[in-house]
Parts: sequence; C-alpha cells; structure tokens
Amino acid sequence: MAALIPLQILAQEMVDELNSKSFYEKEVALKAILRPHLIDAHTNDSILFEKLTMWIIKEWGGIKAANEESTKLLIQEFLKSRVAKFDRIASISKVAAYMFPEECIIYDSRVAYSLNWILLSQNAGHKFFPIPDGRNSKMSAFNMDTLIRLKYVHKYVAPDKTSLSNKKYISKIDTELYISKERAYQTLNCLIKR
Repeated sequence: MAALIPLQILAQEMVDELNSKSFYEKEVALKAILRPHLIDAHTNDSILFEKLTMWIIKEWGGIKAANEESTKLLIQEFLKSRVAKFDRIASISKVAAYMFPEECIIYDSRVAYSLNWILLSQNAGHKFFPIPDGRNSKMSAFNMDTLIRLKYVHKYVAPDKTSLSNKKYISKIDTELYISKERAYQTLNCLIKR
C-alpha cells in the first residue's frame, strides 16, 4: 500500500489505519478508497490510471510478471467492450472488481478451483468453470480437471477404437462439462450477482 502514497491516493496515516484492520476489513476499505480514484483517472488521467491498474495487478494481486504494455491494452479493450479475454482473466478481473464491484468479481485460478470444488463435491451442477493457469502448488497437487473427468469418466469411454484416434476426443467431451472460456467470466459474474 505504501506505493499509493506518492500517487496521492493514501497518506501514511491511512496506511497505518488500514494495516490495523483485519484482512477483510482492510480489503473492503481499500477498494472503497481506490474505486473513485480509478474511475476519475480513467476519464481524466491515463497515466495515473495505468499506475493504479498496475498496482492492483502486480502489488495487490501478486501477478508480478504481468507484461505492462499488453495488460494496459487488454484493460482498455475490456473497459470498451466489457468482455474479458480468458488468457489474461486474472489480471483484467482484478481491475474490474475494483472498478465495478456490483457487477464484477475476481476470476483467477483460486476462484475457479474453489467454485469447481463446490460444484463437484456437493453435486451442485454439471457445468464447470475453466481454470486459468496459476502458480499454486497445493491446487496442482489435486488437479481439479482430473477430478472432474474422473467423476464423469463414463462420458470419456470411447464407443470404438477409431474414436480415440481423433486428436480432439477429450476436448470435445470437455465442451459438454465446461463453460466456454469466452462465456466463463460473464457466467461467473451473473452467478455471483444472483
């Protein structure tokens, strides 16, 4: 949060006050403080807007390796179309959740993994969210895609040997089990709003 001081978003006293709160309270307060600055900067100060979005993605969101130039373009595309490209959904959705908290939440590997686990373990649905690439070793130890496919293993049984020669055999069946990447973020936001 200290990086927000030179940007004149926070003062040291505000940082100290935020750090005295619980993690949840701090996050809620930080989003409330940052949101109006983001919205104003988007309209009036593109340099400040880019600095704030990169802070959200890299510092707050922990995506240190985000390519700044391509990320900035993707954010601008999202703000114009409100459609997020899946290959960078973790970055884009973090900014969207700050700017439009009534409409958007974060979509990253942890969120998708958690939702899929609820759906799978509670038999709460038969369509799952695609999981973006992540770096969490605990999640990769229990690969959710494998768990989902094991539950629905009967769908993957080939009717004959020639079916297995199709290079897209698994991915074709996956389309029955997974929400498409193009619709996943919109579907998640609608689900959470409901």
